[in-house]
Amino acid sequence: MTIVPADIIKILLAILLGGSIGLEREIRHKGVGLRTLTIICIGATLFTILSTRIAGAVGVAANIVTGIGFLGAGVILHENNKVKGLTTAADVWVSAALGMGIGSGAYLLSVVTTAIILVVMVLFSRFEQRVDRRWEIRQYQISLLGDSRKAEELEGQVRGYGLRLGLQSRMKLNGLLLCTWDISGSSTNHDNFVEMALADPDVKEIAW
Repeated sequence: MTIVPADIIKILLAILLGGSIGLEREIRHKGVGLRTLTIICIGATLFTILSTRIAGAVGVAANIVTGIGFLGAGVILHENNKVKGLTTAADVWVSAALGMGIGSGAYLLSVVTTAIILVVMVLFSRFEQRVDRRWEIRQYQISLLGDSRKAEELEGQVRGYGLRLGLQSRMKLNGLLLCTWDISGSSTNHDNFVEMALADPDVKEIAW
């Protein structure tokens, strides 16, 4: 099998585009970064090139999608009732898609798509940060001296700070009332509530 100049161009373009997305992830200190996304893009490019030259390799593209799906699923984590790694998994998936585009000769489409992806990741990240500051969900574990009346008093103070109470549970342990609350609201209101709670002598411990 001979190597033509177009093949080299495709591999170099895969390094450039896959590396661009990987660099953005690397700057944000994500688990999947520059090397991984670059290699994924190169691999998808090479598979696509070979699929056009090897007899019986018509289903290679479908297998790339399936394989990348399993690879992306490996970076998704469930931690503290939250799902993490979805954006990184999407980066893995789209890097393979770019590689397939490059391998099939859709250079302009791949370049434009990469530019759009980078704009989305940079600008939307800033927008998400603003939204998160305005609406954040925390699960608090609070140890109180006293009975349920003290807990109800503290719940009223939560609402007084413009926060919303969600799931709640209480449990008596070693003379303390242990409260677990899901509270949502702005980061500023959360911080104000925590500052007030820490100054309350009946609040022995607060964590989230």
